Formats: sequence, structure tokens, C-alpha cells
Amino acid sequence: LTVPGARANAVVWQEAEGVIWLFGGMGLGSTSATLGNLNDLWKYEAISNQWTWMKGSVNADALGSYGPLQNFAANNMPGARSFACSWTASDGGLWLFGGNGKASTATVGNLNDLWKFDPLTNNWTWMKGSNGSGAIAGVYGTQGIGATANTPGSRYGGVTWVDASG
Repeated sequence: LTVPGARANAVVWQEAEGVIWLFGGMGLGSTSATLGNLNDLWKYEAISNQWTWMKGSVNADALGSYGPLQNFAANNMPGARSFACSWTASDGGLWLFGGNGKASTATVGNLNDLWKFDPLTNNWTWMKGSNGSGAIAGVYGTQGIGATANTPGSRYGGVTWVDASG
């Protein structure tokens, strides 16, 4: 039987077709009785009533694999985390931001990395933010003006939404 283990503070997305995605949270990996953050990605399809493990580690507290910025690749994977923010874009992409956990090093802390998952290719890309953890300051720029250098600071437990324009 393939099912995700019990967990708290995971993130969930729902596609328009009713497919539900589950990522991370605090729980047990399948190979250890030690509680930790997870980075496993699961897909649930109501039509077949089946869970499918799509990506991520079977172990708790796995490090992320960042690769180059904005490059979808099979080896890219966000690190284990809980309390992250998530949303679904109009193009079907699944987005993940921040949380508390591990980035590319064993240091646990708040995160400010932004990831996009493409369900069609089953690949993640690191879009923006740091590949480190801890007190990462935001770059605010000029209020109301977008800029490539602007990035929110590290945080966990934030909220997200998508407006009418997607």
C-alpha cells in the first residue's frame, strides 16, 4: 500500500481536474522513527482513489537540490520543510515559497526560496530566493515597483492567494 505518512503543517494544491498534491510537512520518513521535516511530493487522484509518490526523499530532513536558477531538471528538489506557502497558477504550475526547514545545507531555519513544479514533466525549478536557511533579509526595492532584485525575506506560516488575473 502506497500512502503518505501522517504529517502536520504540509502544503496542499488542487488542480482544476480534482487532482490533489501534497508536499512536505513535519512527520516520519519511511526509513526512520525520527520526527522531522519532509520533502516528499504526493499526488492523489480521486477517480482511482490512489496516492502516487512523485518525488522527494523517503527520509526526514532531506537537503534540497537547487541546480541553476530557473532551470527545470529531474534532480531539482526543494529541501525538507513545514509551514511553507503554496498556490496553483493559471498555467497549472504548482508554486512553493519558504517555510521552516533545510535548504541546501544541514542548517534548519526559515527559508525564502521560491519553487515551481511542473506536473506535466514531474520536475521542479528553483525560481528565486536563497538556497540557504536562517534570517535571510528581504530586498524591498521601491514600493509598488517590480524589480528583479526584489525578494521577500525568509519566513514560515505565511499566506498566499491568486487574484482574478491569475
